Amino acid sequence: IDLHERHGRVDEALAAARRMVETNADSALPRLRLADIQRRTGQSEEARKTLVDAADRLSGDARLEVRRALAASLLLDGKRKEAVEVLRALASETPSDAEARVSLLSLPEVRQNEAEGLRLVAELKGIEGEFGVRWKLEQARLWVEGASWRSRQAETIELLQACLRADSGWEGPSLVLAAVDERIGNFREAEQTLRAAMPNNPTAPN
Repeated sequence: IDLHERHGRVDEALAAARRMVETNADSALPRLRLADIQRRTGQSEEARKTLVDAADRLSGDARLEVRRALAASLLLDGKRKEAVEVLRALASETPSDAEARVSLLSLPEVRQNEAEGLRLVAELKGIEGEFGVRWKLEQARLWVEGASWRSRQAETIELLQACLRADSGWEGPSLVLAAVDERIGNFREAEQTLRAAMPNNPTAPN
């Protein structure tokens, strides 16, 4: 497949990927590879059909993987409502799936629903445990975007700093903490926070 792609032989690459699907009936990888080639060659609808078919045929972790890929594909195509439905179904059906909850919380339309956002954070905390960091970032983000963010200011900063103690180059908490600092007029601290993240994230804003 790689050789065909390097030489621009799209039809041959697609045919090889389909043969992989046929000979690896219980695996997600060949179907994900086929959908990826289809998407990159302008066949977005075919890519989604491949992923939907895979979700219908596979089970267990393989099905979980292709459904996540389906949600990502729908988001790339601007079909946000459908993507949210897929992710909500994943979260509902798989209580231990942290990724589905993180993906949902990354979407503004989900975070705008305060009750849903708080529920997802609580579920994520239950999965990760008290010392997890992703739930801390998502909780802080919800508070920052909420109407009463000032009353949660100290708690928000504490959660974000905990995230950065775990990974000083993590862009997500850095951006949220910088936004908090800017809101309260700590512009120097905001700049320092962003610059601290830049060695590991060259695209971080100046």
